[in-house]
Amino acid sequence: MEKEEKEYILEKIMIEYGNELVRLAFSYVKDKEIAKDMVLI
Repeated sequence: MEKEEKEYILEKIMIEYGNELVRLAFSYVKDKEIAKDMVLI
């Protein structure tokens, strides 16, 4: 799998599940900005 294809798949996953992942991270760290950083970096 090429890098461009991997990036495309990751982008699709983040569009579909990004908010849920941030909420999950927030449930652990209790800080919105840290939760966003955990998911988006």
